[in-house]
Amino acid sequence: MMQHMKEWRVAVTGASGYIGSQLLNHLENMDSIGRIVGIDSKPLPLPIHNIRVYRQDLTKPLGNILQSNRINSVVHLAFDFREFRDEQDSKLVELNNISSLNNVLEACSSSNIKNLIYLSSHTVYGATIDNPGHITEKFEPRPLVGFQYGAVKLASENLIQEFRIKRPDINVTILRCCMVLGTHGNNYVADSFQKPLLIKITGYDPPMQFIHESDLIRLLGRLSITPTPGTFNVAGKGTIRYSKFLKLMKAKYIILPAFLAYPIVEFSWKLGLQRSSPSIGLNLIRYPTVLSTKKLKQTTKFEFHYSSEEAVLAHINSHIN
Repeated sequence: MMQHMKEWRVAVTGASGYIGSQLLNHLENMDSIGRIVGIDSKPLPLPIHNIRVYRQDLTKPLGNILQSNRINSVVHLAFDFREFRDEQDSKLVELNNISSLNNVLEACSSSNIKNLIYLSSHTVYGATIDNPGHITEKFEPRPLVGFQYGAVKLASENLIQEFRIKRPDINVTILRCCMVLGTHGNNYVADSFQKPLLIKITGYDPPMQFIHESDLIRLLGRLSITPTPGTFNVAGKGTIRYSKFLKLMKAKYIILPAFLAYPIVEFSWKLGLQRSSPSIGLNLIRYPTVLSTKKLKQTTKFEFHYSSEEAVLAHINSHIN
């Protein structure tokens, strides 16, 4: 770990988003932070005192935002989650995400940055029948072919690894995080499970992992002022079966055999009847992707307060009941 600094100055990209806006509130209450900068193309959902906000499109160079504010810790959360059927649109989204990351890395390189945190995803591991029972960080990433989110997250990780080699003086932390739920506004994960009709595949009931938003916020806050190099899996305690998740969510669903489910979802995707995911996304509710968080706990001594089921219940109690 790096030497503790007297005053941390933290910049958060994607500051107006689901996690970003909550992280700003959390950082504001941390005594060891001297300045907070929020960067996003959209305005903050609620005013937050004692921070500097920059309405900035990250696909454009960041200029001297980090340098002028003497930022020494960056949390990169900004990400375009959109999935498109059209190949050209898909490539544009991927280009925007990679371009944004490149601009952040370039700004870090030209500033006095000591610490960079990137929020990646468990989807970089993919979801296949031969996934091990508990996936450690040593497991080779293999995102699902055709599932853009996981592929772009891995491409982003690769860029950051190259940056880490070029700038060994800057701490780099990559967090491969499971799905996030909690008490605040709906997010990408919640929206994907609140469709008029969901699918359960005959004979499959995989364990799923969720992390409560407050646990993730606490972890990001700690890592912002305690540089911890490496790649870490992040997930709440325990798992919840897909069938129980559907029951708790009071979701309407249909049970289909795989040989019907995949072509139906692909057909509806190509016709634009649903915009959640192409058929390969069904793998995520068919095969388990259960992360081991042993490395994170041993390295940071971080304790999760909530289980996967408690994260789901927190969302339900706040938005559904």
